[in-house]
Amino acid sequence: MSKPLGHFGCNYDYVLITDIMETWGDDLASLGNIDRYYLISMTSEYIGLNHLIEESSSAAEEVSARVIGGELDESQARNLITAIVNRRQKPLEYWGLDCNLPLIRDISESWGECLNWLSDVDSFDVLASLGWIIYSTSDEMTTDESDSLCDRIADGELPFDQLEALIQALGN
Repeated sequence: MSKPLGHFGCNYDYVLITDIMETWGDDLASLGNIDRYYLISMTSEYIGLNHLIEESSSAAEEVSARVIGGELDESQARNLITAIVNRRQKPLEYWGLDCNLPLIRDISESWGECLNWLSDVDSFDVLASLGWIIYSTSDEMTTDESDSLCDRIADGELPFDQLEALIQALGN
């Protein structure tokens, strides 16, 4: 990633955002992949549990189950995260997704080639699953800094718009 956190809407007036910048750099250049995907998963799950009133759709639940079931390799899971955080901008193929894979084809049929019909609720549900599967299948461990950050997120340090901006930054 080469863009600063502020580019994605992160506000440096929040101590947590400033702490992230000071820990991993304004462009998150020193953030390891396991921490990145762990944070995407935990932040998305927190949003789903604490900020959204709607339930995720059956399509999102099915996609999440298929992700957890191992239908995508790590590369395709990473690419799908990037496609979701940048939805409505470019087609799935642009993000390196293989549209011949049954799950990617089903996603395209359900939510459109550019994920135009993917709701916020469904996006957070699927992002939580994608981040979790990448994190949980790795041999690497998260750092104390990312664990502390998750605790602070769970304590409600950031409002919804900043959580969304953080996921946008992490997913790019």
